[in-house]
Amino acid sequence: MRAAILASLAAVLAAPAALANTVVSQTGPNSARADFALPAAHGRIVRGTFFLDFEASTGLSPANLAISARLVDPNDPALRARLPAGGAGLAVPTAFPVMVSVSPPPGSGFQFTNAARVEMYTKMLPYSVDSPYRVFKASPGEVFADHTAEVLSGSIRMRVRTGGFSDFLVLADTRSAADAARAAYARLAAKVGDDDVPLATRALLEIDLDDSFEEFEEGDYEDAREELDMFEFTVGTEAGTTLPNVWRAQRDLDNVSGTLDADALNLDFHLARLEAAASSGDGDDGDDD
Repeated sequence: MRAAILASLAAVLAAPAALANTVVSQTGPNSARADFALPAAHGRIVRGTFFLDFEASTGLSPANLAISARLVDPNDPALRARLPAGGAGLAVPTAFPVMVSVSPPPGSGFQFTNAARVEMYTKMLPYSVDSPYRVFKASPGEVFADHTAEVLSGSIRMRVRTGGFSDFLVLADTRSAADAARAAYARLAAKVGDDDVPLATRALLEIDLDDSFEEFEEGDYEDAREELDMFEFTVGTEAGTTLPNVWRAQRDLDNVSGTLDADALNLDFHLARLEAAASSGDGDDGDDD
């Protein structure tokens, strides 16, 4: 009898969780996906899939993730107020005006270690070389920041890392790669200077970040990325020791190493764009997206 009860409970936990027009399924011990089909104007259905993959997790289930997707108004003043720099160079694509929110209930017991891997997939947007589409992330009510680590074809797949959960929004970003990189450097520098980073570790990270920024300013993007590799190595080495590396649903821990890793990968994404432009002889520092 006990075995039958446990088997029944396991089946319930493994079943997809439907939330409005979003269906969440667990696809592995540390992975899940949310498929959404959102009714839009003129009978159109906006479809996509939101993938999550964790290095290690506890209490993972569709219900514990509480993922939901909804349509947003690209011209909503409240939404545009959450875009960085007043929204200059940024726009919500009318073909895919979707916000995905991940809000694990505080009592769910869910937690994960290091940076989670996220992918936004849709056929609603076209892929192109140096596509302008990015995934921005923000805590509810706060200003969004670019977290894109990769943009791939098929139809379009936008991958990011994150040290915590919140709202995810796809934006068309026409800022230059150089401007996006500067914003990423500033975000990393602010996080490194946070009180959650011990002084000794902070000193190591600041050296690598400063060296990378210096190479960036000189236009040597290959060396800027190599210095950033050293930054990421230090973050990985210190994760779980001097740098906290756990996020949990109680929201009482700051996943410092996961956040630093995510922000560093976003910076590397834009440095790689600059390096590719320089090697092709464009010489425009990524100003023309």
